[in-house]
Amino acid sequence: MKNLGVLKLKWLLITDIELVVIADSMPCLEDLDISNPVAGQDDLTDSGIEVLSSKLKGLRKINISGNNFITDKSLLALSTNCSNLSSLLINRIEFGLFDDSSCCARKLSTIDISDSVVPDEFLHLLVKAGIPLKRFSLARSLYPSITFSAISSFLNKYRSLEHLCLAGTDLLTDEKISDLSQCLCALVLINLDLCYNLTESTLFTLAKNCPLLEDISMEGTNLGGGGGDGATNIVKNPRIKSLNFKNNRNLSDECLAKLASVCPSLEVLDVSSCHGITENGISDSLKSASKIRKLQINKCRGIKNIGNGFELSELVVLGAARSEGLMAMGW
Repeated sequence: MKNLGVLKLKWLLITDIELVVIADSMPCLEDLDISNPVAGQDDLTDSGIEVLSSKLKGLRKINISGNNFITDKSLLALSTNCSNLSSLLINRIEFGLFDDSSCCARKLSTIDISDSVVPDEFLHLLVKAGIPLKRFSLARSLYPSITFSAISSFLNKYRSLEHLCLAGTDLLTDEKISDLSQCLCALVLINLDLCYNLTESTLFTLAKNCPLLEDISMEGTNLGGGGGDGATNIVKNPRIKSLNFKNNRNLSDECLAKLASVCPSLEVLDVSSCHGITENGISDSLKSASKIRKLQINKCRGIKNIGNGFELSELVVLGAARSEGLMAMGW
């Protein structure tokens, strides 16, 4: 076990004492997952993480999501002691410590924070740190939390970001995404799930201003809400291959076809639980996005016959749970 480099212990109860034993017996660990532990009397705390970080200097990746008694003291310890740390995943964390030493991990390229009250000061600290960040997730940031000014300043600093998740950020609007998109020229993937104020205008903006973008997730937004009705100078983006539009109740056939027309190389489309979509919308979308290999139409009550009037020659995966579409095909 002395030479073990990767250890996955998610969904288990790990205490501070056990974490110290792990650090002592596996000094070569580089990748550790102790996320989402089962509830117990002896929960993991900052003390355990502090000892772990002092012993595992070569740690590169750690996932401590779901450990509810951990605060940003653990972030400070990991960043200070583990100079090779490149990936940090956390959620439900309490922030309170802010100083220059909080980002000593100069190789940190992935930060994933969710379900936490994240203050502006944390993003300002990252701006000052200038780490080689490529993937950043700030999902479901709890109120009161981050401001648009802090997000804008952060993205202006990290224009080389490739993956960005701002899921559940209520303050975002089409206009604000338009402003932020000027900083996202290197972006490959973006997740804007549950940003309720965003309409189809946001997708048109991203397609135009993010030339390297391949994957867009806008589940539970307001696609079809009319934000793109007056859009002009719509630009096709041949790099976009995946669209997740699940749970967009205002999405219509006409709007879907218009969105698909912007993505001629589209391979993955998910419109599950979009009750305004019919087979006509799918058919019209496939006319401009004929390379679709994976199509998800689960719980689409409006789709009655998916096999009528259009070709699915490239299709490899079809999901149609609780849909009448497959029944019409005789499956």
